[in-house]
Amino acid sequence: IGELAGIAVGATILLNVLVAG
Repeated sequence: IGELAGIAVGATILLNVLVAG
């Protein structure tokens, strides 16, 4: 997994946390 892919995954997880919260 590349750095950009890692950032994309992290952003997706963060967004999910914000929505769930």
